[in-house]
Amino acid sequence: MSFNKEVDQVQELVKALAEIQKPLKIFAILKLADEFYTKSEREELLGKYEALINADQAAYESIQAAQPQDGIGYEERVAKYGEQKAKELFEPVVAAMNARKETTQQIRKFETQHPLITQLFGVRAGF
Repeated sequence: MSFNKEVDQVQELVKALAEIQKPLKIFAILKLADEFYTKSEREELLGKYEALINADQAAYESIQAAQPQDGIGYEERVAKYGEQKAKELFEPVVAAMNARKETTQQIRKFETQHPLITQLFGVRAGF
């Protein structure tokens, strides 16, 4: 058997193992979720996590919507309007960024408290 043929066989084996790994991981997550949470607890936590993700997405979209539409950056705005007016124009963006910071922190806290639910959510999203 030639070296190239052996390398090809090893590559095929690695590829096959990678394909098996994903379903095994999904199965393990589902079994662990069954072990640690009741069905109603899982559904409640999955719903809460989804709500947090949706709130974070809405907060992100609020940042985008709050951006001044004049196409100039903050420094240019200061030069054009003065610092006080530039701050006033940027206040909605700052408020939206602070709101997004809060939603992101809530997601991180949830993920720390419920890593298995987070993984289960990812598995469900993949179906």
